Amino acid sequence: MVKFPLGGIMLLRESLEEIDDFRVKRCRKFELADIFLLVLFGLLSGIKDIEHIAEWAEEAEESIKGLVKFEFGPPSADTILRVFRNVNADKIEKVFIKWAHGIYEKVKIEPDRTIVAIDGKTMCGSNKVTGAKGIHIVSAWADELSLILGQVKTDEKYK
Repeated sequence: MVKFPLGGIMLLRESLEEIDDFRVKRCRKFELADIFLLVLFGLLSGIKDIEHIAEWAEEAEESIKGLVKFEFGPPSADTILRVFRNVNADKIEKVFIKWAHGIYEKVKIEPDRTIVAIDGKTMCGSNKVTGAKGIHIVSAWADELSLILGQVKTDEKYK
């Protein structure tokens, strides 16, 4: 297994394995953690939708073999979408925060020297989805870690 710095892929995989698998056991061809990792790798590669991530996984199967275990080849877009449609999003968020906290502790950045920037954005084009007003997000960014510590959707834009 390939390891990344700062605790690496094993720590992330172990964290993702804490998410309860809602699928029928006898029908599972793919580990839940591997599906999450595949989507994460696709997003980090700049791919913006599940269909293209599934296509990319087919093309990159050899290169990602050490990172994810797909005994039957990568999952289809339908499989990935079915998982994300039914998984508990709050649980994914908690697991990811726990994983990021572990990295933060491992790096041992001095808390009094850490800069956390708070920033608000209105999601581009979100007014088409929500109607008259757009989706507003407030983010906390840890500069030394180059990591978003959290994001919260707000009902309105604050001035």
